[in-house]
Parts: sequence; C-alpha cells; structure tokens
Amino acid sequence: MVAAIGDEEVGNGRRDEVERKTHTSPQFDTGSIVDHGTSIAATSLGEVARENGGNDHASSSRRISSLLASSTSVPKLIMVSYASWYAVVMALIPHATTKPFLDALVIGVLIGFVLNINAYSSFKANVESMTASGDGSVNTSRSNPSQSQTSVGRYLQLNCMSVLRLFLIPYMVSSYSAAAGASKEGTFVSIFPVDARYWGPALAASVAVPASLLIFRKSLELIAAKREVNGR
Repeated sequence: MVAAIGDEEVGNGRRDEVERKTHTSPQFDTGSIVDHGTSIAATSLGEVARENGGNDHASSSRRISSLLASSTSVPKLIMVSYASWYAVVMALIPHATTKPFLDALVIGVLIGFVLNINAYSSFKANVESMTASGDGSVNTSRSNPSQSQTSVGRYLQLNCMSVLRLFLIPYMVSSYSAAAGASKEGTFVSIFPVDARYWGPALAASVAVPASLLIFRKSLELIAAKREVNGR
C-alpha cells in the first residue's frame, strides 16, 4: 500500500513537472507575427505598385513614340512643310481685304464635310469587315464591338487629326490662291512670291519645322533605347 501511494505521488510529481514545463515553455508572439506579415504584404504591394507604375510609364512612352512616328512619316512631313510655307507667306504679304479668307472658310467647311463623310464610310466598312465572322455574317453577340466602334464619335476619337486636315487642306489651298490673285501685281509669279522678304522666311520655315519634328522624334527614340538598355 505504501508502495502504491509512493508510486502515485511520483506520478503526481511527474505530472506537476510536466505541467510546469508546459506553462513555462516559450510562447509565440502573435502580435509580432501579424506585424511581420503586414510589413511583408505592404512591401509586396509597394513592389507591385512600382512595377505597375513602371509598366504604365513604359506603355505611355510607347504610345507617344508611336504617335510621333506616325506624325513624322514622309507624307506627313511634306504636309507640315507646305503648312509652314503657307503660314509664313500669308503672315508676311499685305492683304487688301479679308474676303479671300472668308470665302475659303466656306469652301473649307463644305469640302471638308464631304471628304469626312467619305472617310467615315470607309472607316465604318473597314471596322465591320474586321468584326465579321468567318462565314461573312456579322457577329451580333454582346462581345461584338461593331456598334460602338463604327459610331461617329469613335471615328472622331480615332481620327481627330485626319478630320482636321480634311477641313484645313481645302481652306489653305483656296485662301492661298485667292490671296495670291488679290495681291498687287508683281507680288507673285504664279503662286510663288517674288520678294525674298516673303519667300526667304517661308522657305526656311518649310525646312526647319519638319526637320525639328524629325530630330525630336529621333531624340525620344534614343532616350527610350538608353532606358531599355539600363533597365536590362
């Protein structure tokens, strides 16, 4: 019986020792774990934000470069050269009346409106052909963007500069011709001014303005190339 009681006390003592060790064992600091996890999450979000910001910046740079490249193609540069010549000559030569410019404004609006109607018809036909299915029928599902992408607003949004040019070109041609015809005798030979005070600055502008645009485009391309090399 004494042995049994002793065994029981030993057992109780072992249990007490085990419980003391359990209660005195190191505890996890849940607060520090939460704070550490929060800091990791914040760091990850910051990295993602920086990465997205870099991607947005790169995407914006590509869009600007693409727009500038399309605006500085050879045909566009020739039009810029003509526009520069027109602006300088019309600014320098004396004008007895503003009637040529008013008449040209009416002609520019009328012809530009007709030209834009034809351009919109071609735009709409191209979009519809691109959204047509393989058998030639137009897909009318919800995902088909043909209705919104063929609207007049969409045409103006995507072709705003072309729309403006279709109004400006007939206006410039008409006003230049009328101004040359209404000028004093000896001011023009055909459509070219005789006095170097007129054609000299006009010639310089028709060369300098397109050249400046081309140099600006090349500079942006070099900067983008250097950034890409440094990013690697």
